[in-house]
Amino acid sequence: MTISEKQIILKHIASGCERAIIGPENPYTMDNPDMIVANGNIMFAIFIPTYREWENGDHLLRRVYMSQLGYGQKMLSVLLLTEKRKQIGMMMNNPAFFSMFDLMTFEEKEVMKYVEREKPNKKRNRHFSAIQEIQYVGYRQRLRLSEEGYIEFKTFSSTEQIQLGETVFAKSWSTRGYRESQYYRHTQLGSMAVVSKKEKSSFKTSFDHLMTTAFLSMYQLDNGVVYPTAMSKELNLLNTDWQMFDDEQLPNDYNRMLSFIGLAPVSISTSREAEKLNDMYQIIRKNGVK
Repeated sequence: MTISEKQIILKHIASGCERAIIGPENPYTMDNPDMIVANGNIMFAIFIPTYREWENGDHLLRRVYMSQLGYGQKMLSVLLLTEKRKQIGMMMNNPAFFSMFDLMTFEEKEVMKYVEREKPNKKRNRHFSAIQEIQYVGYRQRLRLSEEGYIEFKTFSSTEQIQLGETVFAKSWSTRGYRESQYYRHTQLGSMAVVSKKEKSSFKTSFDHLMTTAFLSMYQLDNGVVYPTAMSKELNLLNTDWQMFDDEQLPNDYNRMLSFIGLAPVSISTSREAEKLNDMYQIIRKNGVK
């Protein structure tokens, strides 16, 4: 499906709604629904899978759960499957998708009827408030560490000067297997991804797979219930030469997205600097972030 074809579908749905936003944004993450519809005090988030999400269902599950964390527990998630693909059966019959979406349908008309209901069914999201608190505390800590680390260290190196361990394997939500990223490794202090900026490479191309692996390593899905993993409490760094701050030296969209997903962006060149970052991180955790 092309972008213009998706826009036509979204505009058609929006035309029948009192309040709708196509392409919404929130300050925490670039993972957003394709459209948000409001009916009274109820918010519906409509998702249409991208090509990457058809090929890797965990990308879509990351987008919907990060959106849920960003917009709040009252958000109702709608999956609109507008293309006939071989993965449709996998999505429609998969417990992970069933637990993440309040409605899954092939029909635009069914979406429009659903968002007009006064009391639509909302699946109970156990432990969500506790997970959201963990998420926001960790997010603020990672942002602060990124800011302080950027002031302290500004030299990036992707060489073996930084000691890295085994590859991080994260349990998939959409399959029975595991996801991994060649850039993401365990360290003695937690984990670290190393990504150098390549000419003409986009943020999505460079980080999408890594962000999904990092997300899955932070949260596990068991019988429809999300739980934080041990890695959610560790020091998880992204060592990169990508620009992560704006002209006023404030965290930009990339930085906020990565910090929200679970990785603190920094630019370091030695294992000693990684150790200093760990010391800074422990102080931030102890003192809190106002």
